Amino acid sequence: VNVIISLAPNVTEIVASIGGFTKLRGITEYCNFPKEVKQISVVGNLQNVDYEKILAIKPDVVFMSLDGNSSQTYKKIKSLGINVYAVCGRTHKDVLKSIMQIGAIIGKEYEAKNLIDKISKNLDSLKSLSCLLYTSPSPRDRTRYRMPSSAWKKKQKQSWYSTILLYNLNINKKNWYISIKIL
Repeated sequence: VNVIISLAPNVTEIVASIGGFTKLRGITEYCNFPKEVKQISVVGNLQNVDYEKILAIKPDVVFMSLDGNSSQTYKKIKSLGINVYAVCGRTHKDVLKSIMQIGAIIGKEYEAKNLIDKISKNLDSLKSLSCLLYTSPSPRDRTRYRMPSSAWKKKQKQSWYSTILLYNLNINKKNWYISIKIL
């Protein structure tokens, strides 16, 4: 695979993270990471794509998201004779599986495995913090943890802690909630 189009920001980030950035030739208007994607041709957004642009790029594969792209887009690209692959990112297990699948398709299996190992280590580190956190139900978040303000103040200056909590970290200082949506 030498030419890739990504129709979802999460897929673009995965492709770039495993060393496939130079193969990306088309993205959506919502793809903004890494910052170098601004140089890549925009072929539409999650719901509306320019099929003529896609055909002109002549991709070896088009990656889509089951969560963001429509089944009509999938069917149309497939009908154009283009290899299309849709990934799921609803859970952290789905994301890890998607990383491996994309890595296998674009010939970056080793890099995909390394990224999965890195993510798994970060999740293991997060689990080890469970002694500081306890669950508190919330209708807004799948997973919500409450940490006493004294523990947060002690930990907020430690970079390893903030790195582990990098994914969708929200802090409501009034109640001292730390919300973490795990991939």
